[in-house]
Amino acid sequence: MTGGWLGRPMWQAARRSTLIRMTTQLWKVLGSLALIVVGGCLWLFARDTEFLWFRGGPLGVVLVVVGAIDLVGSLWSRDRRRAE
Repeated sequence: MTGGWLGRPMWQAARRSTLIRMTTQLWKVLGSLALIVVGGCLWLFARDTEFLWFRGGPLGVVLVVVGAIDLVGSLWSRDRRRAE
């Protein structure tokens, strides 16, 4: 049974798209975790350090919050996609 991506069988095309989705999801989760770790390090170790017009403590808190929201959003969308 052909007719898939570039004449490959349909099951190979479906497996390839699933692998691409899983890899994309993994990078989203890793990026969110990196934001949380970097924000936590800024908050803990560089509270009074200034980066351009930002101080390390508040910038770290903002990065942790943004990373947590992104992590929850990416995991929630993955769970909703599985349910469909």
